[in-house]
Amino acid sequence: MLSGVGNAMKTLTERWSLACRDAGLVPGSARGFVPVLCRAVTRMRERRFARLQASRLRDAFFRMRALHPEFSVEALYAATLKDRYRLDDAEAMIWIHRARRDRAVWPEPRALHLRDLVTHVVVNDYLHRASRRRGGTLTDMRDVVATVVPDHW
Repeated sequence: MLSGVGNAMKTLTERWSLACRDAGLVPGSARGFVPVLCRAVTRMRERRFARLQASRLRDAFFRMRALHPEFSVEALYAATLKDRYRLDDAEAMIWIHRARRDRAVWPEPRALHLRDLVTHVVVNDYLHRASRRRGGTLTDMRDVVATVVPDHW
């Protein structure tokens, strides 16, 4: 058991050293510690935000699908956005249109998937909330959403 803990600590130490080296900082110095730690904490917060929001949207979608099995997929997306974000019909359709434009056109046009919509909503929601503090993200939120929402939904 202790050898596993030692290996985990060694791995963390190695990861820390690599993170400091990639940032151009000396791993043992106090000057290198704070910026690397702040970026690591920011990444953790961004990943937690994306995971939580994606799971909430996914669950809201499945609730809507259970309540309204007669709805089309696009109507389910609109109903989910209206329920989750208190939007009207026009605003929900604008979000769906933007998600389709941003995510479902490249590299080839295809139908809008739930993952596309969730990714678009989560990224825009985070950027809107964090715009006062920071201009972007340190995390690729598409990867986080991909762990919560499979592509075939």
